[in-house]
Amino acid sequence: MARILIIDDNTPIRFLMRSFIEQAGHIVCGEAQGGIEGIELARQTQPDLILLDLVMPTMSGIETASVLKSILPDTPIILFTLHQDIINKELAATMGADMVVNKTEGIPKLAESVKLLLGRKVSAAAPRTVASSTKEVASQSTIRKPISNKEPQPN
Repeated sequence: MARILIIDDNTPIRFLMRSFIEQAGHIVCGEAQGGIEGIELARQTQPDLILLDLVMPTMSGIETASVLKSILPDTPIILFTLHQDIINKELAATMGADMVVNKTEGIPKLAESVKLLLGRKVSAAAPRTVASSTKEVASQSTIRKPISNKEPQPN
């Protein structure tokens, strides 16, 4: 059971996300209508995962993600947005988002993304990229051995 923080300025969307989180057996540890309020709640509640809208008044989701990652570097952040077409995934990764999920893909896609991110260990030292699909997250989680061109040396 994970503790999840919701940051979205749209009340019906927050209600929908809360319902999904609770039905999945997780706990909503807080809800915020904007970035500043969300950052304060994150400090207080120390969530296991953050669901964050991209376009909000006062402070954007990208700006909010940047601050959140500085205070909670190991907490995964999902940008859940209607505006996936306007976001640069590399910028989102640099600013702290672990995944971008389009709201038009609905709750099943969000559920899959939450499950994957809660299941993987996020290393603050590892290079970060933003996945736009759960297949990309799964492939980023695969451990690969380095390839060596050196021949084994005789003893």
